[in-house]
Amino acid sequence: MEQNSTVQQTGLAHETIARNLILAAAGLSMLLSIGIWFLADDKLAGVFVGTWVPSILALGAFLSASGDKQ
Repeated sequence: MEQNSTVQQTGLAHETIARNLILAAAGLSMLLSIGIWFLADDKLAGVFVGTWVPSILALGAFLSASGDKQ
């Protein structure tokens, strides 16, 4: 019984780490997009990098949903 609890806690820890990494990647992409838009004055590149945010979040949702089936 104790071993099963440890496995569940480890799984939750990995899920939390993965969720935090996905959110950090999306946040960094957003900040990079804003930086390119305003500081580098390259509007097209800023928009391109900005489109990564929903893709990263969608990947995170997909991975989270596929992990719930186990």
